[in-house]
Amino acid sequence: MNTLVWVVLLLVVGLGVMVLEVFVPSGGILGFVSVAALIAAVATAFLEQGVTAGVASLAVVVLAVPAVLGLAFRWFPETSLD
Repeated sequence: MNTLVWVVLLLVVGLGVMVLEVFVPSGGILGFVSVAALIAAVATAFLEQGVTAGVASLAVVVLAVPAVLGLAFRWFPETSLD
C-alpha cells in the first residue's frame, strides 16, 4: 500500500477513536490511542512523503481535531447517555 493511504487511514482512525472516546468511558485509553494514531499519521507523512505532505497532514490535524470534538460534544446531549 502507498504510504499516503496509511497516513489517511491513521488520520481517519485517530479522529474516529477520538469521537468514540466522547461516548465510551475508557479512562483515557481511547484518547491515548487516538493521539498516538494522529501523531503516527503526521510522523509518517513527514518521514515518507516529505515536508509538504507533513505540513499538510499537521494542518489537517490542527483543524480537524477541534471540529470533530465540537461535533461530538454537540451530538452527545442528544443521545441516551446523558
